[in-house]
Amino acid sequence: MKRRAALSIAAASLLAGCVSVSVGSADTPAVTYHVLADARPAAVAAPAGKPLAPLAIQGLAGDPLADSIAVVFSRREGERAVYQFASWSERPSRRLAQLAQQRLQAGGRFASVTLLGQPIAAEWLLSLTLDTLVHDVSTSPGRAQLVLRAELISRRDRSLVASRTFTAAPPVAEAAAPAAVTAFAAAAADVLDQLSAWSRPRWRPTPAAEPCATRPCRRRRATSSVRRLPAAAPRRSQALTATATATPGRTISARTPCAPR
Repeated sequence: MKRRAALSIAAASLLAGCVSVSVGSADTPAVTYHVLADARPAAVAAPAGKPLAPLAIQGLAGDPLADSIAVVFSRREGERAVYQFASWSERPSRRLAQLAQQRLQAGGRFASVTLLGQPIAAEWLLSLTLDTLVHDVSTSPGRAQLVLRAELISRRDRSLVASRTFTAAPPVAEAAAPAAVTAFAAAAADVLDQLSAWSRPRWRPTPAAEPCATRPCRRRRATSSVRRLPAAAPRRSQALTATATATPGRTISARTPCAPR
């Protein structure tokens, strides 16, 4: 009986171990998912003047490791490692595109600012490529390095209008994941400040259509574009040579006008 009871207790312990979920302890800390934030979010501004054409934003990954959900650090140039118990809540490239959307939309200068893929028409495309997102601890406690490349594209003719690379590297308070996440929020704010300042002179309001009174209407323009044939010139009187016989052996030529038609 004692042996059977001991086996039952052992089996129950093994079963409990299989289905238990660790929530972290001093020996096995839980994985923490961090949200990449904007340390200085812009307040919503009232629209000033005519809004600019709609804008769409696209987030791309220049470095696959920088765009992973792992929080990356580096002790030496050319080497990367990840924090074991710290991760991003979503891919940083998409999160930075969302933060840029919020910043530019809050400025009140655009008719709309959306993410690419939303069912809203846009005349401009702002492509943001994440090249670097790493906690550089080569000199402790290190810096939070962020490199973002921006390209402005006209969707009308698919031409590259302008491009620029923005960088930020604020200091980190300590060589730990939570401090690095806080510094990354400051880096994102620095880059978004630069992006907002760079974008101000890049867009111009779309020229409004002229009223019909100041320009030919489409119907008139279509009518005037029809080629008109020149009016027929008055017919010149053509003379016919009539031959009449006055007397036998004598021919008389007389010019008579054409009869009117």
